[in-house]
Amino acid sequence: MVLIMLELNSQEEKFERFWTLIQEQAGKENSKFFMDCGEGREIETDEISGEDISGWLIPMSQVLEFEKEWRKEESKLDAWDDRLRIAEWNKSGAKITINLSRY
Repeated sequence: MVLIMLELNSQEEKFERFWTLIQEQAGKENSKFFMDCGEGREIETDEISGEDISGWLIPMSQVLEFEKEWRKEESKLDAWDDRLRIAEWNKSGAKITINLSRY
C-alpha cells in the first residue's frame, strides 16, 4: 500500500510541475489558465508528466468574475469563448516549454 501511495504522490508532483509551467506562461500574459480537459499528446519524463490541455486564459483583472462562474456545477461559459486556449507543450533537448494558442 505504501508503494502505491508513493507512486501516486510522485505522479501528482510531476503533474504539478507541468501545471506550474502552464501558469508561468499564463503569467507572462498577465493571465491565469483555467483547465477544461486534457487533449492527449502526453509527455512523461523523470521530472514532469502532462499532456496538451484545453481551457481559458483569463486576464488577472477578470479572474474573480470568471472563477465564480467556472466553479458552478452548471456553469455558463459561452461568454468566455474568446478566451479559449490550448496549452501545448514543446520539448527541445531537456527543456520543456508551453505555448498558449487559440483553441
